Amino acid sequence: MPSNYHTTLQNFANLGVDVPITELDIEGSGSTQAQRYQGVVQACLAVSRCNGITVWGIRDSDSWRASGTPLLFDSSGNKKPAYTSVLNALNAAGTPGTTTTTTAAPPADCTAATSPSPSTTAPTRAPPPR
Repeated sequence: MPSNYHTTLQNFANLGVDVPITELDIEGSGSTQAQRYQGVVQACLAVSRCNGITVWGIRDSDSWRASGTPLLFDSSGNKKPAYTSVLNALNAAGTPGTTTTTTAAPPADCTAATSPSPSTTAPTRAPPPR
């Protein structure tokens, strides 16, 4: 990770745009890869407009860059040190503020039900007020 990564994220945020991190994968293994993933998570958490991190895949064997072992789980689906470092960084950040939204109840004759769709992006925090 470049030493100015956090600064670069903040510079984009200062322009008034959200800066999600998408398609993240970091080649390597062991503690070096874990530290790099941790750095990305910490940088995102430090920038209020960084509103999410999406990892490019699940298991190394499913990556288009499989030989670089870039993901959070090995080819057998076992958690790698990078997974633990991401989890620890998120847990260290604490729980984001809770946002409550009140909406009117649907009409009694409304029978359609909705549910959230699954997502590969881990929720981080509510976006800043505009």
